[in-house]
Amino acid sequence: MKILIIGCSCIGKTTVSGKLSSDLGIRAISIDEVIKERWGTILNFQATYQDFYVRMQKKASLVQDATSIEENIIIDVSPIWQYDLLLPIMQRDDVLSILLIDRVEHILEHLVFTDDNDAVEPQSSLSSEEYIHYLRETTSDMMATILYNGTGLDVILDIDGRNVDEFCAEMKKIIMVGKKTKRNHRLLQNAEMLYKRTLTLFEKYSIADESLDYYYYMVNRRFANRQS
Repeated sequence: MKILIIGCSCIGKTTVSGKLSSDLGIRAISIDEVIKERWGTILNFQATYQDFYVRMQKKASLVQDATSIEENIIIDVSPIWQYDLLLPIMQRDDVLSILLIDRVEHILEHLVFTDDNDAVEPQSSLSSEEYIHYLRETTSDMMATILYNGTGLDVILDIDGRNVDEFCAEMKKIIMVGKKTKRNHRLLQNAEMLYKRTLTLFEKYSIADESLDYYYYMVNRRFANRQS
C-alpha cells in the first residue's frame, strides 16, 4: 500500500509520516525534501518552473515516481492545487490518500518561517495583523485542497490538537482496513466541520470572506453522494 499524506504547511505531515514509518516499518519520504535534494531549495524549484501549472505538474510527477519505488511506502506532500494532476494517482487501488486537517489556531502555534535557503528563521510573535493574515491563508489552503482533490480523497482526518501518538493510533486502524476505507471515511462530515470552525473563527476576528459560502456549496455538491 502506498500511503499518501496530504496537508498544508506546518500541519505535521512529516511528523505523522515519521511516526507511522517507525510504527509500521515502512519507509517514509517527503516530496519537499526530494525537491530540496534535486533543486537545492524550494525557491530554486519555483524559479525553474515559474509557470504554476507546470510546477504543479512536476510536483505531481515526483509523487508518481515515489509511488513506483516500493510496494509499501509513506509519502507526504504539500497540496497540489490542480484537480487533474493528483487524481489519477489517488484513484489507484494501491494508493490510500489521506488529507490532514486541524484547527487553524493549532497550526499557527507551529508556524515556521524559512529564508531563501530553507533555513529556519528565529521564531517571533505574530502581530494581530500577521495572525489574521496567516489565519486566512492557512484556512484557504485547507479548503482549496479539499475542493481541488476532494473527489479523489479516500480519507479526511482531523488532528484536532491531538498528540502524534494518539492521532497515529487512529491512522493505523484506517490503514489496516485498507481498501475498505477507500472513499468512505467521514469525507462530508469533516469537510463541513472545517467550514463551521472557520465560520466561528472568522466571526471572532470580524473577518468577512465570501469564499466560505462558495466552499460550503461546493463541498456539499461534491461529497453529498459519498456520505458515510
